[in-house]
Amino acid sequence: MDHSETPDAEPTVPEALAALDGLEDLPVGEHLAAFEQAHRELRSALQL
Repeated sequence: MDHSETPDAEPTVPEALAALDGLEDLPVGEHLAAFEQAHRELRSALQL
């Protein structure tokens, strides 16, 4: 399934983890927001 064609689709686990790509390039002060976003997406993707 191509999620780019369904804008309201829930994120998948790989997409949620991909949000952390480049974390090392962000200032440390922005890490928490990135982790929180990935956490929300993972919870949504893994919700039963």
